[in-house]
Amino acid sequence: TAGTAVSVGAGYNAFSQDRIEGRGAGPNAALTLSGAATVVDRSFINNPNGDGLTIGSANNTTIRLSTVTTSGSGRNALYVNSASSVTIDRSYAYSASGSAIYLDSAASYSTVTLSTAIAGSSGNPALNLVGSRLAVDRSFINNPLGDAIYVTAAARFILIDRSTATSAGNGNSALSILGSSVTATGSYFANPAGYAARLQSGSAFSTISQSTMASSNTGNPALSLLGSSSNTISQSWIINPTGNAAYLNTGSNYNTISQSTITNTDAFYSALTILASSSNTILDSYVQGSAAALISGSTGTVIGGTAFVATASNYSALRLYGGSVSLSLTTSTFKGGSTVAGVLLDAGNSGFIALTSNTITGGRWGVSI
Repeated sequence: TAGTAVSVGAGYNAFSQDRIEGRGAGPNAALTLSGAATVVDRSFINNPNGDGLTIGSANNTTIRLSTVTTSGSGRNALYVNSASSVTIDRSYAYSASGSAIYLDSAASYSTVTLSTAIAGSSGNPALNLVGSRLAVDRSFINNPLGDAIYVTAAARFILIDRSTATSAGNGNSALSILGSSVTATGSYFANPAGYAARLQSGSAFSTISQSTMASSNTGNPALSLLGSSSNTISQSWIINPTGNAAYLNTGSNYNTISQSTITNTDAFYSALTILASSSNTILDSYVQGSAAALISGSTGTVIGGTAFVATASNYSALRLYGGSVSLSLTTSTFKGGSTVAGVLLDAGNSGFIALTSNTITGGRWGVSI
């Protein structure tokens, strides 16, 4: 039909093993649900022109073991508009140029579990999270051209657990957080052409643990924080063989990286960079790169129980420069390049710089001031 193929306003309905084909363009979905507690089970929903499935005010709706697809320009395969407590379970959603799954601002307490969301658009993420208290559990999210998971500033209390998000979009992200907070555990984020995990301005109080962040792009770090504060990265692996692995950029304050491995192998980039930020802490971790760590124009960086290894002969394991203020290095090891100092403290730094119970090897000098 030219409009919506099936529209259901009443609640407590069930679709089982149905095939619904729409032809309506734009927001005219193949199936629109407005009644509460509807179940869509083992069904196939497709619209080549518009949205696939739109869930309006149908709270407590369940989509289970179903496939929802669209090839409409910029359209969403599965759009949760004004419903809460929606469950997407063991389902597949695909959009050629929109979002595969879009959970709007009213879609609170909704869950995507054991499902796959794939998009093919540089301008729309595969999984777009706008609502609050949303959970993504054991799911696969992919967008070869753009962001895989995008968490907007309006979203709050987002949980990502044991999931995989991948992108190959140039400069895009597997996980992009804009001014929000996310808890990600046991997950894998990768983009060989961009960021693995990108926390943008205003993102605060996010936690990423027991996860992998992988990139192989010179211009985009695997883990990027810009103007993002009070975030915690723990028990994770952060790798970018051709660029910066972890980059804490301007105004990223009070962040902690602990019990993690941060590595790169490119001759021109560091594994860890902290730039124009304050009160960041690196604990009980392993950092290896051509230059293991560069700290510039930053205040009050604290490092404890961490190993830093510079793999290039002309780089120090750690360099403090750019008018940085105060630094604490405790019970850590530093292995510098053979022609330079293990720890290089440039002229122009100030404040209290404390080195306590450290081991410095490999360099031509131990510490250069």
